[in-house]
Amino acid sequence: MEARARHPRARPGVRATAGAAGFTIREAAARTGITAHTLRYYERIGLVQPVARGSSGHRRYGADDLRWLEFLKKLHLTDMSIRKMLEYARLARRGDAAVLARRALLDEHRVEVEARLDRLQSALAVIKKKIASYDLPPAKPGRQPAAPAVSEARLRDRSASRGSSRP
Repeated sequence: MEARARHPRARPGVRATAGAAGFTIREAAARTGITAHTLRYYERIGLVQPVARGSSGHRRYGADDLRWLEFLKKLHLTDMSIRKMLEYARLARRGDAAVLARRALLDEHRVEVEARLDRLQSALAVIKKKIASYDLPPAKPGRQPAAPAVSEARLRDRSASRGSSRP
């Protein structure tokens, strides 16, 4: 039996697909919003399983690959470190035997995200309060306001009196 020649870019252990099934790296990047460079990096470090290759040796991303990438985007958006994402990916490859460990890792991350959200909500409340203070009527003569109340009209008047050409 004659040995079949392998494409020079094909790698051992990487599944091959027949024909043009799946998405090219450019299409996967467009669909996920993850750059092609980052997709290659994720595959190189093991965050993404080796992607199937077409007969040309080019990557062909399937629907499962895209779902995994979308999940990784959510983890990244919530500031999960690459190290933690790699740990999660390693546990995911272990299947059902690691379900409890995966849940624990995600639960720990959820607690961190919720704490960060609480801090952001608190900071946002302060910002909103400060914005609202600018909408208060001017203080009565002889009293110093906590924060100067400046209306948009007063701001325009000030810039016009300085000769500013900016709106």
